[in-house]
Amino acid sequence: MISMKRIAQEAGVSRATVSYVLNGKFGAGLKISEPVIRKVQTTAQRLGYVRNELVNSVVTGKSRVIALISSFHDYMMPAIKGFVEEAARHHCLIKLIPLGADINQAIMQAVEFRVAGIYCTFLKKETIEKVDPKFFTLGIPSIGLSRNSEEGVFDQKASSRNGTEYLLGKGFSDILFFGSSDDNSVAADRRTGYAEAMRERYLHPRFLECELFPEKIRETCEKIIDLHPAAVQCANDHLALDLLNACYHRKLFVPAYFSVLGFGNVPGSSFSAPHLTTVNEPYYETGEIMFRQIYRLIFGGREIDPCKLIGEVIERESVRIPNPPGIRKRTSASNRKNNFNRKDRQ
Repeated sequence: MISMKRIAQEAGVSRATVSYVLNGKFGAGLKISEPVIRKVQTTAQRLGYVRNELVNSVVTGKSRVIALISSFHDYMMPAIKGFVEEAARHHCLIKLIPLGADINQAIMQAVEFRVAGIYCTFLKKETIEKVDPKFFTLGIPSIGLSRNSEEGVFDQKASSRNGTEYLLGKGFSDILFFGSSDDNSVAADRRTGYAEAMRERYLHPRFLECELFPEKIRETCEKIIDLHPAAVQCANDHLALDLLNACYHRKLFVPAYFSVLGFGNVPGSSFSAPHLTTVNEPYYETGEIMFRQIYRLIFGGREIDPCKLIGEVIERESVRIPNPPGIRKRTSASNRKNNFNRKDRQ
């Protein structure tokens, strides 16, 4: 097996330098030049050096396996990719553990794998409250398992405010927030961001929320259509796409009937009819920062300094400048009446 000493001799550097480079520690304030880093890496590759993570874990007393516990919804896949690929760059392995019905069962599965740390994301408040306090006596670094340890990578509130301020800037004042009744920090922050932006303009926030079941979503979409606000800000792209679909079945055209703003920039948002204007959520970059948080906590003893990502609006076709007050609804009603008359004449 190729040793670090052999690589150091071939590259003409110290063994300590080889160790720092091959263990990915050259960016932690160490003054190792890029040419030296490349020379060590290419020399190690040429000699066929392979890290023995099992031996490294025994020597250091720390595993390099990190558990990621989540519900793993489809929209999270880019974030998981960012998390896993950043882990690979730090020579760590990721154990994906589905949340399931029992958070403590998922945690124990991670403990059985002797993980170095645990990262949980998108947990509801009641789920966090069910975490067995005995877990914290094990000394395993964790993020997201207590109210005092929020991941906080993506600023949901500020991003939602950006969406509301975008609609306000277009001239809308009658903006309805369409969200879910889920009791989690993400849903709450998005509601708060919208409400704060509305109140700062002395406008009354209006909410219409539903449970995330198909029949409940359909019912709520119908209510929104009947309420006929000037614009609808949706808590996520999936609700926005459901609303566009409901409008299609009622033969109502967006944004002529009302404007719709989504949140998340999921893949389907750019293929809807009309293409959905949405607040971008940089999932991949979020995943990278999530990993750096837990990595620093495990190997540095503290979390990295807060680095909040804020989503920007991606402007497409589902939002337009509103008509002057008092014209919108009469125009819509007259258009429908004219359409019916034309059908009768045909």
